[in-house]
Order: sequence, then structure tokens, then C-alpha cells
Amino acid sequence: RRASADAGNPDGLRPRPRWADDDNGVPSGADPVIGYFVEYESPRWRPIGVGCAGSAGLPVMTATTSPDLGATFTLAVTNLPTAGGAFVMAIGFSDAFWPGVGPLPFELNLLGAPTCFVFCDPVLTETRPNLGEAGAWSLLVPTSPSLAGAVFFQQAFVVDPPANSFGLTVTNGGRAVLQ
Repeated sequence: RRASADAGNPDGLRPRPRWADDDNGVPSGADPVIGYFVEYESPRWRPIGVGCAGSAGLPVMTATTSPDLGATFTLAVTNLPTAGGAFVMAIGFSDAFWPGVGPLPFELNLLGAPTCFVFCDPVLTETRPNLGEAGAWSLLVPTSPSLAGAVFFQQAFVVDPPANSFGLTVTNGGRAVLQ
């Protein structure tokens, strides 16, 4: 829900700075300050899209804790290959545009992973172990009040050689708003 910066704080929602962009999520204008506005968001985590089937079914990412300031935010990744292995957790700051690649979601069909989509720009990645069909990723969220309302996106990329010619499947994406 968009509101002007002087609209106060309706319904207890927190302001989130965001660059103005076009319908494809591409930043508009040469001077990003011109395209700046405030968006109010309620604190939450929600899934984005769906993953693609692998050797153990459809890998799924869910939040097991809330993205609260000063707490540990944890995501569970389930339906991973039974043989173990690893997954890569990607963290990004957009679910609309991946710089250097293009609009999101981005299909991995050309790489050999049909029906697999990237739902966030993978700015940061961390490899995590598959502990036999499941794994987890955690982040200790700083207590800084300036982070309230900040939005970031997540998605797990699962190493799964029998799944497709790319040897990789993906989970759904996730959208977290720090509270």
C-alpha cells in the first residue's frame, strides 16, 4: 500500500523507503532521489510463487520464526533430496528486477531446469547442509530501530542432480518485512 511521506503512520504500519520504478521493476530516471517515495508495509513473512519438483518432490521454504528486530529469523527448507547434499540460500532486495539479468521471476529453462523460477535478485548467498530431506537458514536480526519496515527476499536453490539436466531445483521465494 503506497502513501505519501507526509501521510502519517496509518494503521500502525511502518514506512519503507523504495525507489520508484516502472511496471517491470526497473528503476526510473537517472537521479534515483527524484523517484523516492515511502511505502507502508505491515510486518510479516509470506511466500512468493512455488518451487519446481525435484527427486524428493516439491522443495518448500517456510518461516519458522518471525522477522523480528533483535531476534533470530529462521527459514526451514523441506522436501530436499534424501541423499543429503546442500542448498544455497539466496538473499536479495528485489522481487521485480535482477540487475544484469532482467525482470523477475526469471525462468531457468535455458539452463536445463524447466519450470524453475528465480524469485529474488541473489545479492547474498550462503551454502547450507541438507540434513536428510530438510535444512534451515537463520539470521540474527539486529535491534536497530532504523531497520523496522525493511524488506528483503529469500529463496533456496537445491542441489539435486537427478531432478533435471541443470542438477538444481528451487523453492518458493519469500518476502520478509522486519518488525
